[in-house]
Amino acid sequence: MGLVTRWAQRHRREVYDKHAAKAADIVFYQARGQKIRDCVRKRIEEAGAGAVVLCHSLGGIAVVDLLIENPMPQVRQLITVGSQAGFFYEIDALVSLPFPEPLPAHFPPWRNIYDSADFLSYRASGAFPGRVGDFRVDNGQPFPQSHSAYWDNPAVIAEIARRVG
Repeated sequence: MGLVTRWAQRHRREVYDKHAAKAADIVFYQARGQKIRDCVRKRIEEAGAGAVVLCHSLGGIAVVDLLIENPMPQVRQLITVGSQAGFFYEIDALVSLPFPEPLPAHFPPWRNIYDSADFLSYRASGAFPGRVGDFRVDNGQPFPQSHSAYWDNPAVIAEIARRVG
């Protein structure tokens, strides 16, 4: 480990430049997420009654935060795909809801689609028992390709169609 540490010390900037971008969107959201949630809230309001909100990855965290903070009765269904919302909650990093507080009563029905090969997706039913239904898929791809492969998976499209219809 000493050799690795010495190498990393000499190449610190190179290591940061190569890997920091992988976490930058999460850090940005944690620091400036209100702007993102405000933009999403506006779009949901424009959609009107009966809206189904579909979001991927960090977008799922933003929408979960938004719907916890703001009752939006026009949202009839939330669908998260490849999202980390359950994980953020369990590590007490969800902006809007401290662990172990439950989801508020106004939170809409929630379907969470995940692939166990996608290490950026998490089950949410364990974090929010009785409030979210998980739907496991196999995108047929290794990580990290599995994180973007949902949209080519007929099972994902069929599940979304069932929820939208």
